[in-house]
Amino acid sequence: MSKFPMPSGLMTAREVAGHFNCNVSTVWRWLRQGILPKPVKIAGSTRWRREEIEAMTAGETAA
Repeated sequence: MSKFPMPSGLMTAREVAGHFNCNVSTVWRWLRQGILPKPVKIAGSTRWRREEIEAMTAGETAA
């Protein structure tokens, strides 16, 4: 467990997968294909901005 909590506006690959109802491997494939917006790296962890993921669901351009 990390000493510092992650900001609530960020999502893990597992959370992104849950949002889109897909597997985590699909999230990584979508990232390689340029379908998902570029994530941020924090202390070696990969996170996506929640507002960008939600914008994709709403049909807005997030990338």
